Amino acid sequence: MKLKKLSTLLMAVFSAALIAMPLSARAAEAGAETAELIAADEPGEDMTAFEDGYSAGMTAVVQKDNTIKVSWSGKATENAQSYKLYQRLRDDSGWHEVYSGTDTSYIDKDFSNTIDKATYLNVYLLEKYSGAGTLTASYLTPASPMLFYIEAKGEQLLEYGFSGMLDVASVTYELRAAETETGVSAASPRSVSSTALLIRDRYDVGGGVTIGMVQASNNLLTLTSGKTYYGGVSAVYTKGGKSFASKPSNVCNDTYNVVESNKCTVFDITGLRYQKGNTAANIARLNRHVQYDLDQYQQTDYVHSVYNGPCNGCGYILFALPKGTGTNVASFEILKGVTGEDGQVIARISKNKTRKVFSINSPADYSDKECYAIYFNKLDKKKGYYYNIRPVGYDGVEGLTDVGFFYEPRPDRVVDVTTKTLSASKVGISWKHDDCVKKYEIYRSLKHTSEFAESDNIYDLNKYYIRLAAVSASSGIVNGYHSYNDTKVPDADGAYYYVIKPIITQAIASQEFYDILYCSAPVAGQASVSKAKVKALNVSSSKLGHITLSWKGLKNVYSYNIVRYRGSSEDDYFTYDIKGGQKKVQTYTDVVELGKTYYYTIRPASDSEEGKRTKSATITSNPSKISNLKAERRSSGRGAYVTWTGNEGDKSAASELRYKYLYQIQIDDGDWKEVSSSYYNDESDLKTGTERTYRVRAICKKGGKVQAYSDAISVKFKTTGEITLKDTNGNTISSISVQVGRRVEVRAYSASNANMTVNAVGGGGAIEYASQMTGSGSDRYLNIRIGGLTAGRNQELEVTSSDGASLKFTVYVTN
Repeated sequence: MKLKKLSTLLMAVFSAALIAMPLSARAAEAGAETAELIAADEPGEDMTAFEDGYSAGMTAVVQKDNTIKVSWSGKATENAQSYKLYQRLRDDSGWHEVYSGTDTSYIDKDFSNTIDKATYLNVYLLEKYSGAGTLTASYLTPASPMLFYIEAKGEQLLEYGFSGMLDVASVTYELRAAETETGVSAASPRSVSSTALLIRDRYDVGGGVTIGMVQASNNLLTLTSGKTYYGGVSAVYTKGGKSFASKPSNVCNDTYNVVESNKCTVFDITGLRYQKGNTAANIARLNRHVQYDLDQYQQTDYVHSVYNGPCNGCGYILFALPKGTGTNVASFEILKGVTGEDGQVIARISKNKTRKVFSINSPADYSDKECYAIYFNKLDKKKGYYYNIRPVGYDGVEGLTDVGFFYEPRPDRVVDVTTKTLSASKVGISWKHDDCVKKYEIYRSLKHTSEFAESDNIYDLNKYYIRLAAVSASSGIVNGYHSYNDTKVPDADGAYYYVIKPIITQAIASQEFYDILYCSAPVAGQASVSKAKVKALNVSSSKLGHITLSWKGLKNVYSYNIVRYRGSSEDDYFTYDIKGGQKKVQTYTDVVELGKTYYYTIRPASDSEEGKRTKSATITSNPSKISNLKAERRSSGRGAYVTWTGNEGDKSAASELRYKYLYQIQIDDGDWKEVSSSYYNDESDLKTGTERTYRVRAICKKGGKVQAYSDAISVKFKTTGEITLKDTNGNTISSISVQVGRRVEVRAYSASNANMTVNAVGGGGAIEYASQMTGSGSDRYLNIRIGGLTAGRNQELEVTSSDGASLKFTVYVTN
């Protein structure tokens, strides 16, 4: 539609179909006799006393500045003619004088400042007086409209837009049309009255101006595409059986174009599947869709499983044109707008692109139309808009659009929702994936399914549910399904409802009724002890004869069944009930016999069911190992002195359980010997260099029989020679003093006559020394010469022999 810029004048639009007719007279003149003219202060109501003003050269024309110019023929002469001009605004308001004088024109400025002009008559009465003041004539004429445009809107429809009056029964309009401008004045008028109006509306456009929009149509005129038509309009005021016509308005024109003048109506936007390059299959699906034939309905025709809406901005726009229009269309423009009346062009597609534009069957409601479908993949994915199609002719002329079709991205309703019990505090939920959805929100009811009353709306997410999480719709898809584990189920005492909410945008998801239309139906899911399992059972000996079981506590589990086995036979069965609240780690202590191997299993339990059994944990209650095992050479030079530290806790626990806590020692591979104390004196006569291994373990005896053993620990011992240190006088010494600057000698003797060497232990600097083996036989020794260097410092020396013996002594340096 060509844009028309209208002034702020009062405007009424009348649509009327006109037929070319032979010239005929203007509106019929009043046939009543003329009444005697009598001068008066105000005109009367007798219309027969008034002559037709326009025929006598009187006009009243609405101007662009919203004033009305009234003019008439005649001028002041030597007879001193004068005039009075009256205006009538309403049929019931009478006349009021607006001008008196000798001029032949008057500008009515009051009209531009008048509010609610739509009901004003704007009828003018002119009284003509002689120089003697005698009334010589009275002329009446309504104001002539200003024509803003005419528009050819169909083969039998011309629309007129002009200034005028609404809701005034005494005013009608004469519309004229011709194929030439000069022909308009000669064309026979077509009268349109208020009773012929089909649509009537009025609204304030500001500035005190009221716009009237009316429409009338008929089928008396057939327009030819490509021709230009001219039009004009006159106002006709009828009162007291007499009619008065205004001067014809200015002339406007329009060229009729069949594309431009026919509305294109979008009647559906649907999510049918589109196969690139398979026009026949696409058309078949479209035709099945528009026929709404349930017998031929195929869900596989649609992208969505439940609704037939587009997905990810891709779908068909279906629209209709009047029959015969399509042959004149070169392309289609797709418009998008926030209301059904406006829109911006977002795409233009050639009609010849059969992979995008499809000529389809017409549904029943559009059987008199040509129907098309356009596959479009840029529908807005986040917000709802009105979409429309505008045809464009080969000459570039744009056609009309009807009210747009509103499309808002919508998901499928979430379907195929299932729940699975995973543990006493965990429920798994899965549901079918939808390509349109950006994310899913998971909800769980605040109470058990059994606690809902009949009057409760189980779909009300705000009132009865808690939002657990949101998961991305683009990840975690397995075989076309999403999944989520609710790991915080409040209890395992009953089922809860779960609802999955699909989200394209939060704005869309917040709309009224969205949850009912698109969320999944509530599905029950229950956590259960029967599926619960302790991941790992740990066993340890807290003290001798006491086995401590520990495991990670399970949420919603308040009881555990523990079974104890000896070998393959069940030895004991007991239930552990949690007291004082759930803990992260649960423990239980069992008292057992020493030396026996036990197997433990555990199961979560409730009053009515048991969970899964944990893999058995094995333990034997034995004394712990002894510590600090040592073997040292006996002072007598023969054998070894073996010592160790027992476990006082085991000793005490054994006593409580009526066991004797003792030790056993084994020398090399010999028999175990029982020892009551934590030492052993090996008095064997061992040669130098002999090696022995001592193994020691703790035991517990009862009834004269060993019931349990600890693990043994061992220590190795090797017999070595003996070194003796003497001064030069033959006295045995353990240290020696030397003055700074002086020297002393000491002698080291080996009991086995072995070779010996001496070395400093730690840092040096206090002394200097030298050594040499000397003598022979039993008198063979290591002679060590020592010189003092730094007073106040000491030095430790160590003598070692080839038979493994060693001896340390200290040298003190003095002044």
